[in-house]
Amino acid sequence: MNEQILIKTLPSGKLSADHYERVASPMPEIQAGEVLVKTNAFAITAGTRAGLQGSASYAGAPTTGIVMGGTGVGTIVATNSDAVQVGDQVLTS
Repeated sequence: MNEQILIKTLPSGKLSADHYERVASPMPEIQAGEVLVKTNAFAITAGTRAGLQGSASYAGAPTTGIVMGGTGVGTIVATNSDAVQVGDQVLTS
C-alpha cells in the first residue's frame, strides 16, 4: 500500500498535524527507467512553510489535496533502471 501525506488545509498560524491528512492508495507501477522509493525522512524547512503560505514565488501557488514536494532520503524498493539497485539509498527532490 502507498501511504501519502496530503495537504489538508493551508496554515495561517503554526503548523500542526491538523493541516495534513494521511491517505492510502495503490502502489504505482513503475515504467522503463523509473524507480520506486520508500521515503525514510524528508525536510520541513522555512521554504516549506513559505510555500504553504504562498510567500515563496518559486513554489507556486499553494493548494490542498496534493502531496507537497520536498527533499528527502529514501531506499529503492523497485527499479526498472540500470542506474540503481533495490536497497540503494538515494536523495530525492
